Amino acid sequence: MRGLSKRRVAEVSEQLRLNRQWQRALAACCAVFVALIVMSQVLSQQKVMQRWATTQEVLVATSDISPGETLTPENTMRTSVPQAITPRDALVLLTSDKSASALIVAGQVISKLHVGATATLTPEGWKTVALPDDVMLPLSIVGAKVDVVVETRVVVNNAILVGIATDTHNATIAVPEQHAPAVAIAAQQGTLTLVGSS
Repeated sequence: MRGLSKRRVAEVSEQLRLNRQWQRALAACCAVFVALIVMSQVLSQQKVMQRWATTQEVLVATSDISPGETLTPENTMRTSVPQAITPRDALVLLTSDKSASALIVAGQVISKLHVGATATLTPEGWKTVALPDDVMLPLSIVGAKVDVVVETRVVVNNAILVGIATDTHNATIAVPEQHAPAVAIAAQQGTLTLVGSS
């Protein structure tokens, strides 16, 4: 009986020893896991800090640039901006054939999404006509197609909205060259209407 009791005590002691070893191993694994998470967070924060500390020279608007307006040395400048807030497609150099395809506000980094080639806005053989600010725009996106109606008849199908002045709301449209004089006169006389092209 006494021998059985000693054996039982030995078995319980061995079981407790094994349990303690498992607990130590588990604690060590948890410690390693926590250390890896902390290290990952530290490295991530270091990368973020490095992106804020590293700057890149990019093109920035010095004043509001309306859709259709050409980018020039007067309304843009190159300046250093932290990489953390620099778009991947930010423009680095000013080229002469770029115009705004959307409103660019002063201080904004100019990216490829903000610009288009001026040549693509007005097709070859077309002319631009400036419209007074009382002409209602069915669409306010540069590049949108509109029909030009004079009094009650459509004189131009699929004219192109090539510019919108933010301050005056004046619009500029591109029309085939042969229609430009009639459209300009109708705009002056106030008999012109724009309709969204289907």
